[in-house]
Formats: sequence, structure tokens, C-alpha cells
Amino acid sequence: MGEVIRCTPIITKIKETFENPEIWWVTDYPELIPDMVDHVLKFDLENYTILKNIDFDIVYSLDKELICCSLANEINAETKKGFKIESGKISTYDKDAEYLWIRGIDDKLMKKDTRNYIDLIFETSGFNFNDEKYLLPNKLEKSFELDGKKKIGLNTGTSKTWITRIWKKENWEKLIELLLKENYEIILLGGPEEKEINEELTKKYSEIKYFGVMPICEYISLLDSLDVIVTQVTFAQHLAIGLNKKIVLLNNIFNKNEYYFYNTEHIILEPDLSCKMCYKSKFDNKCLVSNCMDLIKPEQVYNSVQKLVK
Repeated sequence: MGEVIRCTPIITKIKETFENPEIWWVTDYPELIPDMVDHVLKFDLENYTILKNIDFDIVYSLDKELICCSLANEINAETKKGFKIESGKISTYDKDAEYLWIRGIDDKLMKKDTRNYIDLIFETSGFNFNDEKYLLPNKLEKSFELDGKKKIGLNTGTSKTWITRIWKKENWEKLIELLLKENYEIILLGGPEEKEINEELTKKYSEIKYFGVMPICEYISLLDSLDVIVTQVTFAQHLAIGLNKKIVLLNNIFNKNEYYFYNTEHIILEPDLSCKMCYKSKFDNKCLVSNCMDLIKPEQVYNSVQKLVK
């Protein structure tokens, strides 16, 4: 979902570059696509059949996944940008995509790279990035009530595909206890995968609030009501950037330079380890510690929240 959000600036560039463009977007998350897109298709057999029978001028294939690259190969288009599948491997359609492709397989280049991801996908698409903003779905009227105090959102989870990014429940508990002493209003955030931990935390700390799993547009309204958002690298991070919210980001396995925050005030906390930016989805016996996210202490996060609030 975060990948969808941080590809939305390209819509603005397409609209500026081409006269009257008709834009089609294929995605697993149609609810995230802005109204500026003419046709939003979920990837299934029916829509695949439709796409196979349309002649496009340009295809932008930006996701280095076999299924996405296979679809790009199948679609009829005069020009193709980004990534394709070739002999069972991910490859590039042209030179514009080569840097991002090489960055994905060369650890040394990735770790020293200082370019942000949006700039890289613009280059892959044949554009120059000029600070085009995230485009978010329209917000819904809020069905939740908040107090007048400073509001701190805690996004307690991340995709279980990447368990290396998850901050333990014990750490969230300690952070909540520190923040409650400052009389902040604490709101728990997350999707279906975070429901269990958020309900457990709400049961333990009656002062905090959790509004359950929300529709995307209502969730965006909730985030927009907050003063500071504490999050691991996940969907909420990208929404917070799009909403220009103050962010405390807990990062370990990714290169922090790939995130572009525009003018959003933020603090990035990372473990002090030489092996960070490993891009591992699971910890293994080559890791220097059993869980490097534990090296980011609740006290550090608390101090960062205090700094952004004050």
C-alpha cells in the first residue's frame, strides 16, 4: 500500500507532460488511487483480458515483481518504461531503469546511495522529479472523537512479511507509560494485522484510544487529526508524509535516504549497527543481534516525540 502512495506523484507529471492523457492504473489497492486516474483496475482474469485487448501508448512498470513485470510484457504498447521479465529474471526496458535495477542487486551501492525513491522512479519513468506531492484519496467525515490535548498516534505494526521491522509490544507499553505522564492523548493506529495488539494495549491502558480497523478514507481523516505519528516503515508512514504530519520513524533494514519527507518535520531513529540496511525479512544467524529493533529504546522515541511537540 505504501508503494502505491509513493507512486502517485507520477500522475501529476503525466498530466503536465501529455495533453489530455487517459490514465489506467492496475493495482491491488484501488481504494488508494486518486480521482485523477481515469480507469482503476484490480488485477484479476477479467481485467487482464481487458488490458490485453487495448493498445496503449506508454506502459510504466515500476514494481520489480515477477507478476507485475509479466503483465507489462503482455500489454500492447508503443513504449514501455521500467521493468520486465526476461528468461525468468527481472530486467529493464531501457537505460532509464538501469540505476534503480542495479541498486536493487548491489548492496554496496544501495547502502551508500543518497537518492530518494521517488526521484528514482521518476527517472525510471523518463521524468525529472520536481517535488511533485503525494496524492491521497479524499478524506471521509470523521466518526471518532478526540480531546483538545496534543494527540500522538502510535502505529503499532507493519506487514508480517517483514517481521524484522516490528517493534515489540513491550516497547510500545513502555513508550505509552512515558507519554501518559505528559498527559498526551494517545491514539493507536493500524490495520487488521494490528487489531489484536491494539486491543490488548487498550485493555491494559484505559486512557488510550483505539477506534478499530477503519475504511481507508476514514483512517486518513484520523491521521490528519494527529500532531505526531510514531511508526515503523509502513503504510502509515507514507500517509503521514502525504498529510504533512510530524513523524518519528523507526527504521532498521532500509536505507533511510530512500524516504522523501518533503517539508515534513521528522526524526529517524535507527539501531547503531554496521549491518543495518540489510533488507532482510527475517532475522538469521548472520545478524549481529537477535533483534536490532530492540536497540531503538522507548526513551529515545519519547524524547523524539517531546522534541517534535515542543
